[in-house]
Amino acid sequence: MGDHRNAVISNNRRAEKGQSLVELAIGMTIMLLLLSGIFDIGRAIFTQFALQDAAEEGLVYGIGFPNQCDAIESRVMENLQNSVLPIALTTEDVKVTIAGSPCGDVTLQYGLRMDVNVSSAFVISMPFLTGQTITLTGTANGTILRPPPGS
Repeated sequence: MGDHRNAVISNNRRAEKGQSLVELAIGMTIMLLLLSGIFDIGRAIFTQFALQDAAEEGLVYGIGFPNQCDAIESRVMENLQNSVLPIALTTEDVKVTIAGSPCGDVTLQYGLRMDVNVSSAFVISMPFLTGQTITLTGTANGTILRPPPGS
């Protein structure tokens, strides 16, 4: 009778060890998925901030020199290439509009609204969503300061 009870206790201990391993595997899988999601969200937020900063940099230059459309776009792209997380863009990813029309198509005058939009595709690396992309956009707008009134 004593041997039978010892065998049952021994089997229960083995079963508990196996149960602990299963719980650990499931728990670690969930934790790793959450961590990879947090990592992706952090990258997306950082990319969004970089795009917003680049749009604002282009706007600051553009409201002072609104007739230099190519220079505004270059300023935006240089800002992104020199950031901590370099983002490669083309000129098609940067849109500069003045009073709702493309830069260069408007007769410039003091007080017109300038918009700078920068967009980039963000590739998700989280498991189960790997390869999915979302478009992140940075936008800045302001009023043209040149030429000054009366000139």
